[in-house]
Amino acid sequence: MPSILGNTFLSLLPDRTYAVRSNDSLAVICPMYNEEKGAAQAIASLLEQDSLPDHLIVSINGGIDATYEVVSRVLMDRGFTQSSFDAISSIGAGLEEWYSPDYDLRLSIAVYSRKVSKSESINNLVEHVVPSDRILVMDGDTILHPGFVRALRDNFYRLRVKQFGKRKSFILEDFALQSGAVTSFAPPEASNSQRFISAGREAEYAFSGVLRQGQSTLIGRSELFGNSRLYTVIGCGFTVRRDMFPVPTDTETEDHDFTLTCQTKQTKVSQITRQDMRRRGFRIVVKGRELNPEHFFDAQDQIIVRHSGNARYVSTALMGTEDPPHFNGFVRQIERWNGGGQQNALKRLRKRLPINVAFIVWSSLIENMLGIALLAMLPLLLALNIGNPSLGIAPSSLGIWFGLDALITMMLVSYGFYRLRRAEGANRIIAFLHSILSSLRTTFPFLVLRYINPFTYVASATRVIPEYLFQKRNAIKTTGVVWERASVRKRTRTGTVFMWNAALLTISAIAVAKIAPILNPINHEAYTLTYQENNKLELQDYDYLPFMTQQAPEPVLATFANPNTLSKFCDPTFTKMASTAPRIFEGDPDAYAYTSRWYLRMLARLVPLIPYIESASTAYDIPPSLLIKIFLNESDLDPLAVGPTDDKGLSQVTSDALTLLKGLSSDETTGFYNPYLLPETFSVFNPDFSICAGAAKISWALRQPGVDNELEAYALYINPIDGLRNGKISAQHEILTAQISPKGPVDEMTQTLANAIAAYRQKPEKLTQVERDLLAVSDRVVTEKLSLEEAYRAAYAIVEAEGISDREMFQRFLTSYFGETGLGQTTQN
Repeated sequence: MPSILGNTFLSLLPDRTYAVRSNDSLAVICPMYNEEKGAAQAIASLLEQDSLPDHLIVSINGGIDATYEVVSRVLMDRGFTQSSFDAISSIGAGLEEWYSPDYDLRLSIAVYSRKVSKSESINNLVEHVVPSDRILVMDGDTILHPGFVRALRDNFYRLRVKQFGKRKSFILEDFALQSGAVTSFAPPEASNSQRFISAGREAEYAFSGVLRQGQSTLIGRSELFGNSRLYTVIGCGFTVRRDMFPVPTDTETEDHDFTLTCQTKQTKVSQITRQDMRRRGFRIVVKGRELNPEHFFDAQDQIIVRHSGNARYVSTALMGTEDPPHFNGFVRQIERWNGGGQQNALKRLRKRLPINVAFIVWSSLIENMLGIALLAMLPLLLALNIGNPSLGIAPSSLGIWFGLDALITMMLVSYGFYRLRRAEGANRIIAFLHSILSSLRTTFPFLVLRYINPFTYVASATRVIPEYLFQKRNAIKTTGVVWERASVRKRTRTGTVFMWNAALLTISAIAVAKIAPILNPINHEAYTLTYQENNKLELQDYDYLPFMTQQAPEPVLATFANPNTLSKFCDPTFTKMASTAPRIFEGDPDAYAYTSRWYLRMLARLVPLIPYIESASTAYDIPPSLLIKIFLNESDLDPLAVGPTDDKGLSQVTSDALTLLKGLSSDETTGFYNPYLLPETFSVFNPDFSICAGAAKISWALRQPGVDNELEAYALYINPIDGLRNGKISAQHEILTAQISPKGPVDEMTQTLANAIAAYRQKPEKLTQVERDLLAVSDRVVTEKLSLEEAYRAAYAIVEAEGISDREMFQRFLTSYFGETGLGQTTQN
């Protein structure tokens, strides 16, 4: 999607800001509800930070397990003792203070006797207990990297330097939010399903880290790109500036709602001097060294402070979390996340939002809905293609699409892992190798889990949208939503939605497959043969002439079935469907009558080809007269004819026709199999090839379902895909096919030629001497093995002596095809 690609690009931009350290106090609030399993690790990781917070508050938000006992035992094991207890009646909780001489921080435990949501407990503590400037919110099942707190502290403030010639402008950005980077871990006792989920989540977190980096990149001063566009902080570990509270309590995903709310806040701009910065304890970090403001700024430098609601993603603030133990829990978690996102969008539906926040909300909604619509269309597009291969998406194309999606995903996941490894301190080579191995291990689970998301999004919408429309206020309590890790396999809405969608799409796909042939009636076999990518042939690769390429036009084949065959492409021994008796011209010698000198001109063009036409007709079991009709109508028997749409040769071959013929001739299971039709090298202007190609194509057309006559076959010959529509010749081909209809001019000329050939063979005395001399050339092609060049030269000599001028065609063919400079000597009768 555009925003994903855009944020990926923005994440590549170098961060040229400086860390500015301060004396801002930091408190950690860690809400826990039935977290006895992960509480010990979470507290231990906090106490092992190389930069401890000023205050740690663990909030036991009710529950029925031993979370409190686990927390207190961990503290006692580390030398803490409870020093005091106070009841805070305003929030209905008790506050314990714990002390240890080994830790320089204040530690408190807030204990509720009732079930309390995460957001409510945070707001209560911020209002009544925590006075700190910044608050780190941490989930009770999260494990922090030892440098987590230090990395976040370095991103409370960032200094941007703008150079304008010799002048510099300094902007100190006071960020409202800092989001850490998360990865998933599976406990040693994890099941196979939990390991699969955890692997997929590892890839997802690495992938989303790249996007969050781009969303947090600030460019220029525009309202859109000069502010952050973070969709959500990572809820298991993020810091917030105190003035941003309270946390919203009326949606299922308070971290997402809070992220949007903070970024909506208006930016306050002020100026500060370097002396004021020193008094407030600011230090600028340059190449790992802390510099006092006086050592970094000149006295005349102007320093602008932006006290904003912007968020910053901190890739070096690393943490890990345990994901749901089974697929059912994973689906319920995604349902909650998607539902919360939809609630947060709907609650802002009628509000005027800053451009950056509006972009976050609406780009997410639009891209989610567009993605769901596209995925829902895939079964229908596949069904269209099954019903009609000229429509929809072919399975092979869909495979390419999914393959490309997987490749791009793997690249982004690898880049995300690389950034995480670098943040952990690995060098570039080690980080690169680890990123490749990690992406290979996790990308497939990520892809599988990602395609569950559209169903969970729809499932959430079926609940959230009705709640919004009918204002079911009791559906989401204003005190917040309590969520706990799924320990039992409850039924999910997604399962129901999936079943309904599957049934609906199946019925729709069947209906579409049935309708597809009606939408665009075509010849399925022709379409399949013509558009097979592995068979694709291009006409320009085979339309050479010798003087252009200096190559012999003869076909290049490894072997011939019979080297003595007349045709190198179309001997009857080459095909399985050859007729048992030779197919020869069938004419009536008694009906023969001399017509015109135009007839003699066509006869002269035909006589070198008669043996080849009869051989091809026999090989493909078709009437020779049908071939003559086609060649007369397509090319006037001119071997070098080029049609108005760049069709070429006697049979007017195209790239699609070559591809169709390749599919036909290479299929050993059919009678059209002919291993010699399309050799490695040949020319489409070769009359031998062109005759054979025309014979194969019209033979295939005659045998197509629904073809009842030669006119319908010729329609498919002209356009194998669309020539016939619903059993009728398509309107655009009616004029062309009418040319060969009975009693038409082409049919009459063909019959005259066929009668002349029959008369020559049975009653030669009926013919003139010129006709007998011409037709004798055909005999000599067979008996004397005259080559095509010799046969054409002999035919030309006869008509030239008779005063029937066809020099232009013969000259062009002989010189262009055979590479001669002129007609030169002619073969004598």
